[in-house]
Amino acid sequence: MKPKVGIFQLASCSGCLLSHLDTGKIVQFMKDYDVKYYPLVMDSRTIPDELDLAVFEGAVGTIEKGHMKLITDIRQKSKKVASLGACAVTTGILMHSAGNQMPMPETDAFLPISEIVNVDYAIPGCPPSPEIIERFFDAFLRKDEKYLQAFTNIEENSEINIRYITQRALCISCGLCTAVCPTLALSDIEGKPVIRDEICVKCGECRFQCPRSYMPLDYINETVFKDESTSIDEYLGRYMSIYTARATKQEILKNAQSGGTTTALLNYCLDSRIIDGILTGGKDKEKYWLARSTLVTNYEELIETTGTTYNLCPTLNILKDAATSNYLKNIAIVGLPCVQQAIRKLEIYPLSMRSVIDKLSLRVGLFCTHNFRYNAMIKMMEELGEIRAEDTYKVDIGAGNYMIYSVSGDVQKIPIDVVREYEQESCSICPDFTAELSDISIGSIGAPDGWNTVIVRTKTGQKAFEAAVQGGYIEIGKEGKIPIDIELVKKLSKIKKNRSKKKIENRKKYNLKVPF
Repeated sequence: MKPKVGIFQLASCSGCLLSHLDTGKIVQFMKDYDVKYYPLVMDSRTIPDELDLAVFEGAVGTIEKGHMKLITDIRQKSKKVASLGACAVTTGILMHSAGNQMPMPETDAFLPISEIVNVDYAIPGCPPSPEIIERFFDAFLRKDEKYLQAFTNIEENSEINIRYITQRALCISCGLCTAVCPTLALSDIEGKPVIRDEICVKCGECRFQCPRSYMPLDYINETVFKDESTSIDEYLGRYMSIYTARATKQEILKNAQSGGTTTALLNYCLDSRIIDGILTGGKDKEKYWLARSTLVTNYEELIETTGTTYNLCPTLNILKDAATSNYLKNIAIVGLPCVQQAIRKLEIYPLSMRSVIDKLSLRVGLFCTHNFRYNAMIKMMEELGEIRAEDTYKVDIGAGNYMIYSVSGDVQKIPIDVVREYEQESCSICPDFTAELSDISIGSIGAPDGWNTVIVRTKTGQKAFEAAVQGGYIEIGKEGKIPIDIELVKKLSKIKKNRSKKKIENRKKYNLKVPF
């Protein structure tokens, strides 16, 4: 039996319902569901006696008695109720309303649906994309409770913006919130989002899209790799093959952090036009060691991004510009595990940035133990390394130490356990060391000096990597001669996962939110 659904409109602009129509699949929707009420697409104005799902667009007019009665009556008649769009979930832009506006000056106060009745699902956005609306209805039809879980935390989905994340020390500085903001109310200062409240329309997109608001790692893993033939390892994640590798071009090796495999792979992809742009981290031109998100479209720009900064980089804050203003059609994302988590959540829950996810062609993940805010990194260098940032040319992590290389030739080694005091809080709950959600993961741990450990995870990653090897851009270490210590990689991954579990339990003890 088809589910009975009713679509109702309160105080709104109809944008969310138009977004639903914009899926281009409204006829199929009418076939899949027994649609009892939907004034935008059907003539019937009879309020149904029974529903499986009632969807409300728009906020409740506080003095509109008709609104109050309608949602109260429908709540009693419907098994499930969903709030669709920012106005219904948070009151959205109507929160800025001062009232006294024609043609209804008496309507000057609004509330979200959840203030009046119990709501089962909340879908924020101004408007939510056609894709997320389609996926919501499809998941409800299939009774996919795992997918629907993202919409069930009504209290959090009613929180207005990314401050909900930053105030709970969960921000990972991926930059995605800045990219998805429809009014440009968000910007990044040294990796962290800053909000201009006067132009924020309370759409909730930044908070919902954030990988630290809700991140169902098991479900996303299943979805990402459902069509991939992979091995599964408790500490490495899903993968197809593992190599030691390095770049063949001397200029890349000279400037690389270790083996230069990431740079060489991307160099090949640009030359062969597999991709036409790369989002990655670069260095600020004024502040020494400050990481900046960078859009790369040629080799000259690519070579300038080599090396690692070991401080927060909001890599994704320019994603929308890369896909729209720069008209890129095939984009590679290079980033830490948290960046890969953000991208995969965007792909599976595309509330924002319509059509952008279709332009993501390659996801290159980097091994990561933890990261630092910029000023914390500078302070650590000065306090523990007794060296100024401007007197260094390289930082690295290896053999249990954080290593600082000075221009004079000295190397300061600081035990990892000591530098953890300076890391950002949100790193401590992350369980991912090897960027398990990427197409291909690359790091120096486990490989000899001057080489990289490469974990190929998907057909996309495999195709790009093998082509780069065949094209002479990358050299694979010969088995036996260039050994790989995969047990070391597993050991560090185990340490990070165990540490994450302990930190998560500690946060729960104090009633602090955890996303996993």
